[in-house]
Amino acid sequence: MPEEIDAAIFSQQPGEIGPVISSPFGYHIFKIIEKRWNDIRGQVLIDLRKQKEEQEYALWLGALRSKAVIKINRDLLKDTGPR
Repeated sequence: MPEEIDAAIFSQQPGEIGPVISSPFGYHIFKIIEKRWNDIRGQVLIDLRKQKEEQEYALWLGALRSKAVIKINRDLLKDTGPR
């Protein structure tokens, strides 16, 4: 979300109608009906942790792949053919 919208939404109290906000997407007016941060806080934290874990795993796996050395012993493969 654009910073202007973020700032306006989180500074308003329930029931308030905010000022007109200009953003790259146009003009906006927000009315906060209800804030339920405590209801969703746990899920937001779980989602953020999962996202961070996935990013770190991808970095770790990429580092392992870049260090991997694979050698194919073709002579050994010839010796293991069907008998």
